[in-house]
Amino acid sequence: MAEELNEFQESVDFDETTFMALSNAQERFRRLQLHDADHEIVARDGKIEKVPRQMEKVKEGQVQNAAGGYVFPVSDETQVRRFLIIGSEKGSYYQTAEKMTMDNAQNIVKIIEKGNGHMVLRELALINSENRNPKMSSMLFTLAICARISSHDVMKKSECPLVDSYSQYLRELHAAALSLIPDVCRIPTHLFEFIDYCQTIANSTRAGSKSSTGWGRSMRKAISLWYKNKTSEKLAMFLTKYPQREGWSHRDLFRLAHPSLFNDSRFAHQENRLEREQLFRFAVKGDLVKRKRKMTEEEATEVEKSWNKVSLDHPYTTEQLVKEESSRDDREYFLMDLFTKPEKIAGKIGECSD
Repeated sequence: MAEELNEFQESVDFDETTFMALSNAQERFRRLQLHDADHEIVARDGKIEKVPRQMEKVKEGQVQNAAGGYVFPVSDETQVRRFLIIGSEKGSYYQTAEKMTMDNAQNIVKIIEKGNGHMVLRELALINSENRNPKMSSMLFTLAICARISSHDVMKKSECPLVDSYSQYLRELHAAALSLIPDVCRIPTHLFEFIDYCQTIANSTRAGSKSSTGWGRSMRKAISLWYKNKTSEKLAMFLTKYPQREGWSHRDLFRLAHPSLFNDSRFAHQENRLEREQLFRFAVKGDLVKRKRKMTEEEATEVEKSWNKVSLDHPYTTEQLVKEESSRDDREYFLMDLFTKPEKIAGKIGECSD
């Protein structure tokens, strides 16, 4: 209980603004401490210096960081999660972006070689599904490492059970990584960047005496499915809005992967087969050629000279022909004009409204 004031004492009200300058200086010092957590302020010979917090190893298990101090290492999951979310595009005060990227790449390779590739792809898939990464480069780079990492010919059988199981582990890792391409590479920009990373990794590893181009059967199949699983509208937008990125174009990927609608009955018998044929042709040759049911024999012969010979061996079904006849003004041409010639489509819409 507070004592009562006598006749010589006066009550005083505490004013918070008295310590305002001290409060501001303290908060600024704390923010800088958090920002520069690897260093501390010490007094040496009457001078104040900023030094790394711990320059000597005092406990087992500590490792040296980029600042020269000793810290406890983080887990493999934390390393992978940091790289996928934060990335290494801007670097830091102690390391350049290139050095950080190489260090993270080596860490991911070591984690995979230890047999923990499932964790890497699991973290990648979860972060991608939750949209927790502000940039895609580090995620695409990690996916390319998982899809192309190889220190030997993984398809070659070995008499040693341990070596053979390791080769099977890498094959399954490659297949799992390629299966994530549709989810991670949502637009052609991501796909082209992923392909560029895969090409770089394949050229740098070159397992065995045979030079690896990075375009094996599994890679060609994965890229083909990326194109074949898109709707006609989305594929038309992708082919025209993103014609080329990162030094790659749709034409390059089509000539390397050879996507075809006729090696799988699911695509050969779809109702929108005509639209997909036109879009695939546009990706390779850059033009559109009509192939209507009611063409004259002379017109059909002229068109078939430049048409895909494989498609001519697969006649249209009744449903595909009905869809073709019911589509007004050639829907596949409208889709391409919508992105390549917007002023032309605007004029058509204006005429219809009048």
